[in-house]
Amino acid sequence: MKKSILVLVLFCVGLYTYASNGSEPVYEIEGNLVAVTTFYENGQIKEQGFYKNKKLHGEWSLYNKEGDKITKANYSNGKKIGTWMFMSNGKLTEVQYENNTIAKVYKWNDSKTVAIEQE
Repeated sequence: MKKSILVLVLFCVGLYTYASNGSEPVYEIEGNLVAVTTFYENGQIKEQGFYKNKKLHGEWSLYNKEGDKITKANYSNGKKIGTWMFMSNGKLTEVQYENNTIAKVYKWNDSKTVAIEQE
């Protein structure tokens, strides 16, 4: 077990060293998670999130090329959970997941005070 962890650490360190030279993904070990950051060609962060046991886990954020956060998503062992937020054309959409399935969708109006539930 210790040998496989050492190999994983060395692999991630190698990837990190390679990735820091360009727009390749960066992998870092944080406890029992692997943090991943990908980049656009212009160097801006494209997405950030975590893997646990080779599955998407925890919060994932996606950004546009200008650096604005456009999506916030949540996973638990590879399954979509909780509230996801999407920003598109200045409009906010909230999607609620239950059991890896869309349960509710809300599209927020311009005042951002009232949401319209969609089926």
